[in-house]
Amino acid sequence: MSLGIIRTKIKTKLEAITDIKNVYDYKRYCNDWATYQDLFVKDDKVNTWEIERTSFAATGHGGNGNVEDKTHNFIIRGFYSVLDSLATEKTFQDIVEAIVSDFIDDPTLGGTAKQVHYPITGELRIGKLGNVMCHIVEIHITITDRII
Repeated sequence: MSLGIIRTKIKTKLEAITDIKNVYDYKRYCNDWATYQDLFVKDDKVNTWEIERTSFAATGHGGNGNVEDKTHNFIIRGFYSVLDSLATEKTFQDIVEAIVSDFIDDPTLGGTAKQVHYPITGELRIGKLGNVMCHIVEIHITITDRII
């Protein structure tokens, strides 16, 4: 397996969840308003998700045919426009629950990884992306990959 395959699998899982519209397989940045709108605003709402690998640990198993276990720590970061009249708080919380459940129900990412570690944790808050008030979540997921 490889980091690229795991990252692609995470992105594919997110894109399959109802109400998620815009997924990037890396952390995005921008310096100007036009780029911001192009990257993060779709249909007049912010609904953006990104995957960031924040750290890793590699362990070799000498004498076993050059087997290496690599543990990747990811953050899935989501931004979703706050629109109280549409009860976006509930929609956003349901999206977060769907993401967590999807990873719990698939502990090897469909055979892509050795193991998805538990617990999966998250931090939720309200903040701004650009000048748009958003629900924000950072979901922490640790995945071990076996490289032979």
